[in-house]
Amino acid sequence: MSWLALGVAFAGVFIGQKFSLVFGCVFVTVGLAIGVVGHKADRLFAEYFLNKKEERYALLIFTFVAALVRLWDITETPPGIWLDEGRSGWWAIQFLNGRSWWALPEAPEPLFSYLIGLVSKWFGFSLTVSRSTIAVCGTLTVVAIWWAFKPVFGSTISLLAAACLCFSRWHILISRLGTCYGLLPLCFLLVIGFLFRAWKTNKPIYWILAGCALGLSLYSYVPARAFPVVLIGTFFLSLVKSQMDRQRRSGVALLFVAGSVIATPYLLHVIHSPIALWLRFQDIAT
Repeated sequence: MSWLALGVAFAGVFIGQKFSLVFGCVFVTVGLAIGVVGHKADRLFAEYFLNKKEERYALLIFTFVAALVRLWDITETPPGIWLDEGRSGWWAIQFLNGRSWWALPEAPEPLFSYLIGLVSKWFGFSLTVSRSTIAVCGTLTVVAIWWAFKPVFGSTISLLAAACLCFSRWHILISRLGTCYGLLPLCFLLVIGFLFRAWKTNKPIYWILAGCALGLSLYSYVPARAFPVVLIGTFFLSLVKSQMDRQRRSGVALLFVAGSVIATPYLLHVIHSPIALWLRFQDIAT
């Protein structure tokens, strides 16, 4: 049934991108439904599902294909240099030349610029290096979605999610542009993955890692600023509905303390230049 679910979801992704988005969504939904049924029946019919070895082979195949479609002819496709690619590259050069991110409200989120600056020190600065860096991050995102979903949704759903993301036109596009856009899904999945494990096991290390990932995400791209707001609202609702015991409340406190420590430079930057908080929203809106 796992293979059937994967096949139906694959068909949905292909149909959605080549023919009809509506029918593609229907196929993907059916595939996910089959996966859910498979996950529920896992204990009763374990012999009909992917074992650990088969699951690893499937993930390895998805990772290889994801890398192939994201890295193939990356310098020429898409053609030219997009405005935000040039902007990210320019800021990376500024950082390499010793210019500080502080007191520069017009500066972008620094994580990607620092990342390509670091890689460029080893391989030289070029469009190929910039795009290849984000393509590798995009490939890792396919693995990250499997890792993040597995503790809660099981092997079938997590592999379905990895398969869909592997061939997602949207994700392939942002993974082939030398911009910070491709870091957002990866950071989000790191937060979700650690948070799922923290909630399920209630181990302090997972709460701390979830907080660190949350703080790091603020340096990736503008929409990440909504992550803390969403989490605060979610935890508040859980607290109101008495779904959070004392140990989990302590874990949530650890999460926000760790996140605050990692996000301290960003928060100081915003305090020093308050306009930076809104300027990037205005740039995107226009």
